[in-house]
Amino acid sequence: YHASKLQSLSSSITSKAVGDLSMISEDFKFVVNCVITSKTDGFGMHSSNSCVWDSTLDGHYLFRWENKSIISIVKVFGLHT
Repeated sequence: YHASKLQSLSSSITSKAVGDLSMISEDFKFVVNCVITSKTDGFGMHSSNSCVWDSTLDGHYLFRWENKSIISIVKVFGLHT
């Protein structure tokens, strides 16, 4: 865990995800959120999102990755245009 590198890393992850997703479909707008935090004893994190959308066309995906020192959660929302 290197706090000084996290802003650059999270910006890189979200920019790459939005860029790649935009090339897959022009019919959606994408919102990507990335949280990277230190893994410590007693660690707790709560997060929520809210959106008005069409449940037949819009969707979301959550990806979680961790190692012995960090937890990373990336959330992607796809909103049909």
